[in-house]
Amino acid sequence: MNSKITGLDQSDCIVLVGCDLSKENPLLEYRVRKAFKENNAKVFVIGAPKTHSYKYFHLGVSTKPIVQM
Repeated sequence: MNSKITGLDQSDCIVLVGCDLSKENPLLEYRVRKAFKENNAKVFVIGAPKTHSYKYFHLGVSTKPIVQM
């Protein structure tokens, strides 16, 4: 957790909250895609669903369900 950007390549679980990496940070988008392909990383998205080049699990548009846990 809280690893450097280079550590994202080895991640097995990634949570994206309220961002569109393809527009905001293409390099980070590339690293998420690499982790998905090479490490079979699970990617979770909170916020508006976007079009990504990898499969992700959409957790809704609000963090409210997570905060209530």
